[in-house]
Amino acid sequence: MKKARSVTAPRKFYISKGLFAELPKYTKTLGEKPYIIADPFIYERTVDEVGKAYDKSEIVEFGGENSQAEIDRHQEGYKNSGADFVVGIGGGKTMDNAKATAYYMDVPVVIFPTLAASDAPTTSVSVLYSEEGEFLQYMYLPNSVDVVLADLDILVTTPPEMFAAGIADGMASFIEGRVAFETDGENLHGFRSSYTGYGMVKFGYDTIRKYGKQAYEACKNNTVTNAFGYLLNYLNIRRHWEKNLISLLTPLFMKEPLMK
Repeated sequence: MKKARSVTAPRKFYISKGLFAELPKYTKTLGEKPYIIADPFIYERTVDEVGKAYDKSEIVEFGGENSQAEIDRHQEGYKNSGADFVVGIGGGKTMDNAKATAYYMDVPVVIFPTLAASDAPTTSVSVLYSEEGEFLQYMYLPNSVDVVLADLDILVTTPPEMFAAGIADGMASFIEGRVAFETDGENLHGFRSSYTGYGMVKFGYDTIRKYGKQAYEACKNNTVTNAFGYLLNYLNIRRHWEKNLISLLTPLFMKEPLMK
């Protein structure tokens, strides 16, 4: 008997301008007090803006590596904080750390990405490193995140070269997704890839072909445009949780050329 096809996604995803100072509005169903892990480059701003937005919060600076020691540090911090849920604000390692901490504490997790080219916001994976930054292993989580907030005002400040890399990765997802679906490949949860996932990578590929250049120019100019927003809908929503439903381990073998 063949395995079922599956789709895995965050429970809620919000994308707009000006979400940073409005975090409480989107997390009120999770509890009153967040335990916030913030990247060093945005830590002070988090204290000034997000800290003032909540009636009570615990804001801690991320240590730099998503190591077991860093995860353990935040588990202890969470236990002593009296918080109700975890929030991760920053880049990939910070978000992965927040997901791992929330998993061990068995509480909801909110993810707030600060780069438009990261896979971390919506995947149910936490990449573990040594304290020296050496890759160790993937930690596969049983569930996706509870809430993702994509603030266009912050994401448009992504370095253009990183945004360009994210666009290229997004296009590659179509190849990966097509192969996985056509070969009945398994996704990261051990089920078969879904037609929904394939449809989304195809939609994302078409979106990049149509709006990619305009979105890149918007990023270079730090200007939020419709084209930039359209691409972020794919790069920070569809592409990332596709990596939960479409296997990246399927051999890259195509039955026919991508472009005819």
